[in-house]
Amino acid sequence: MKPVILILSLMVFWSVDSNCQDEKMASSDELQKWISLEKEATRAKTDEMILIVIVKVKDKSKNEFETWIKDVLYKALYSTESEMKKAQLKATRWLEPVEQNKDSTWTYSWIMDPIIPNTNYDITTFLDKEYGKELGKKHWEKYLTFMAEEPQSMVLKQTNY
Repeated sequence: MKPVILILSLMVFWSVDSNCQDEKMASSDELQKWISLEKEATRAKTDEMILIVIVKVKDKSKNEFETWIKDVLYKALYSTESEMKKAQLKATRWLEPVEQNKDSTWTYSWIMDPIIPNTNYDITTFLDKEYGKELGKKHWEKYLTFMAEEPQSMVLKQTNY
């Protein structure tokens, strides 16, 4: 696996699409609507989009990855002043594996349910803002070392069923 391809793939997965980029960002009022809801009330309604990101982590990296998620990513997410990230956090679920995969990897998943319209899901930008460019880059590079393969990402639409 080539590091450049992995980085580009991860950036694409976390960026979602042009509707989730900076050119038309959600207003503070729109974000406060999401922040004020109970997590269960944020689930996608019919025709809203959901993002699923699946990552496979190397067996030897499992414990360090889980520590990174808790101590780096979620620590920053829960303490951020960013209304956008607070709103996204309300609509995001983090899933951990129940058992190891046959190939000795571990599969984790994020479900952004729904994708908050007009927000940016780019994790590298978030880490840079929360930790500064240098440390944010180091945190991102560390995250990449945990991956057993390129993450998978898909955007799905909620049906009325």
